[in-house]
Amino acid sequence: MPSGAAPFAGRQDITTPAAMSKVTATPTSTTSLPQPPDEPAEIDETLLSRNEPSTETVTGAHQNEMSVVPQTTAASTMGLPANQPKRPATRLIIPKLGVDVPVVVVTLREGIWQVDQLTQEVGHLQGTASPGDPSNVAIAGHVTLTGGKDGPFRHLSQLRKGDEVLVFTQEQEYRYLVREVRVVSPEDVQVTFPTTEPILTLITCINWNHDRRVYDERIIAVAELTS
Repeated sequence: MPSGAAPFAGRQDITTPAAMSKVTATPTSTTSLPQPPDEPAEIDETLLSRNEPSTETVTGAHQNEMSVVPQTTAASTMGLPANQPKRPATRLIIPKLGVDVPVVVVTLREGIWQVDQLTQEVGHLQGTASPGDPSNVAIAGHVTLTGGKDGPFRHLSQLRKGDEVLVFTQEQEYRYLVREVRVVSPEDVQVTFPTTEPILTLITCINWNHDRRVYDERIIAVAELTS
């Protein structure tokens, strides 16, 4: 994820969902993602490399890296329940990518997810489901970090249908299998919305724009709960 999935601004204490009670958003309906084709669409790897920022460019651009929805979006219009997640994720493992990282809760504040200070950890977005629930668990992570280092989701585009993702809470481990990987626009906030099926949505950025100093697009991996 980049440094902001709904919008992402200054992080407070994102290790606990302390700000949840301050958010009054309530879901109005659920959103089912379209069924994937038999084989996922191949992701053009050049999307990740053709415009990747240099080490020098990345410094200072980190704050603009990931905004899944515009900064003006209010939490009340996002259809996200303020009391979620009730059982936050604490650890994420993606065996194919060699990813094994802690997960912290990223709170919503005035419609903005506070993710700007995420580094090697990833963020479980407030308002999205708990692992194992029959809905959408959204976790965002950086593709690059300040100083040009790789973020935990640097190689998210390499995931393919059937790849395993493990999500842990304090009580249990949950196993998801990737169903599809696709590119979406920063305004496609629906990728974080509740669904009627148990899925996991991993989010990060692609396609660095040198002129605007932001990533123009997002890449998501959607996985289905198996156990």
